[in-house]
Amino acid sequence: MTGWRGRVLHVDLRHRRFRLASVPGEVLRATLGGRGLAGWLLTTASEPALVLAAGPLTAGVLPMAGRAVVSTLSPLTGTIRHAPAGGRLAAALLRCGVDAVCLTGRAEAPVVVHLEAAAARFAEADPLQPLETPQRVAALCRPRRAVLCVGPAAEAGSPLACLVQEHGRPVPGGGLGLALAARNLLAVTVDGHQPFEVHDAEALRRMRRVFLRLIHASPALDGASGIGRHGDGALFDVLQARRMLASCHYQTTWAAEPEPLGALAHAADMALGQRLGPVGCTACPAPCGRAAAGALLPDLAAMAGFSALVGGGSRELVRRAHGRCLALGLDAWEAAAAVAGHLEARGEPCTDAAVLALVDSLGRGADLETPPGIAMRVKGMALPCMDPRGAWGLALALAVGTQGPDPEACVVWHQELLRKPVAVDRFSWSGKARLVARGEDAAAVAQGVGLCSLALVGLGFEELAQALAATTGWNATAGDLAACGAAMVDQDRRLHCAAGFDAAQDELPPRCFLPPQGDPGPQGVPMPPLDRRAFLEERGKYYRIRGWDVSGCPAASPATASGIRSDVRPEAQGGDHA
Repeated sequence: MTGWRGRVLHVDLRHRRFRLASVPGEVLRATLGGRGLAGWLLTTASEPALVLAAGPLTAGVLPMAGRAVVSTLSPLTGTIRHAPAGGRLAAALLRCGVDAVCLTGRAEAPVVVHLEAAAARFAEADPLQPLETPQRVAALCRPRRAVLCVGPAAEAGSPLACLVQEHGRPVPGGGLGLALAARNLLAVTVDGHQPFEVHDAEALRRMRRVFLRLIHASPALDGASGIGRHGDGALFDVLQARRMLASCHYQTTWAAEPEPLGALAHAADMALGQRLGPVGCTACPAPCGRAAAGALLPDLAAMAGFSALVGGGSRELVRRAHGRCLALGLDAWEAAAAVAGHLEARGEPCTDAAVLALVDSLGRGADLETPPGIAMRVKGMALPCMDPRGAWGLALALAVGTQGPDPEACVVWHQELLRKPVAVDRFSWSGKARLVARGEDAAAVAQGVGLCSLALVGLGFEELAQALAATTGWNATAGDLAACGAAMVDQDRRLHCAAGFDAAQDELPPRCFLPPQGDPGPQGVPMPPLDRRAFLEERGKYYRIRGWDVSGCPAASPATASGIRSDVRPEAQGGDHA
């Protein structure tokens, strides 16, 4: 088998055992790998699991195809969460000889799991516990090793805790840090040395050139103001220009900044002589992270959260709050949302001291509950830094997404904000239900094969199908990939409905249907609120397009809806190992 390894490593934390299992080829083709395989493992596991999974295109060493997923039931939402993980994780899993690792049970004492050569080794986590997150990561790092680590916030029980990888950047969204720490698992490392095998090396070389040509031809990825040049700062500038930064806890859509942020802040760092370096997935031609003077610069979540969202704007506050979040292992956006809601509820002004004190309290496990009337959350997860009033397809996607309001799970915002691959009117409901369904399918395919969703700005299913054929030998068509993406979304929706969710949770906060307050901004163009009646009509159309009932739940049997037999389970190879 090429591309795919055809094996899953099952790790039992409770008994400190592991076993290797084969995965039928029909499952790999139906799920693609990555997110789809993780969803299938969660469905077929005998107990709640946490899955790390890689996609087959990573074996082809293709540009922007180095993403893995971390999948489990989110402590924040109570439903499925597939979090994209960059860095070395995807390549390390495949080099380890497996497509995925399925972790079950809870260790009796804090533990670190080291994965190598399709086997697991367990080590006591006591040396890590006194350390802050960056020091924990540094203690675990080795050349070519992938690291997933939790920080003090996860051990304190904070649902806002995230995972941190070997390059120092977080795996955000869904409280996955707590999901790991709840198993008494403080870190996972993956070392791999097995070479990749592909079906057609010459065809793959051609596809690498095609990928690079299309990526470099995309202004959003490699233009003068693109992500490849400015990292997350480029996206910050786009949101600011579109007046979609959620300001003052979504009370306004525009706020003057006392200091430049985004790409301008990066340019200022360069002017001060601090050499900027890219930080991202292995061999990515458009890395989204940046570091200066040996320290990570704030990412999009920190830039938007600790400036516009909390009602501040000081570059120093953004940097200090971002540093505290990394040290504690906190999701920067979730922390900023909790702080913003707390300040609004208390009627307190935003000061640097107040924000930093609240971040520290979150890191100790404190709960800054926001009254339901002003909470800006969907399914328990904070709305992202993109104000849904500024892009109506995005608004629908944030409401109906099974993973909570996650823009990466639906790429409709590429068309509305980046205007690629085809520009659409962001202030219109026309056709948005179908665009959301297609955007979810496309994002699912990307997360299945191991592609960064941003690459879909320049790449389509035709290119992905050809790359998949060169890597695995499976001559899939663009239609086959679209069907796989729809099946993944359907599979996740079944897990979602089994957890008790339905149309009642596919909602947006009331504030989204009200006009924002304050100055309409320098252009003087007011931001219209969402029309609730039109939103509900489009949500109903979305359900019909998906073939779901009026409550938003799939009606067909699991065996026929996804094309994946739910009774197919992994076949164990060998025995248990201590």
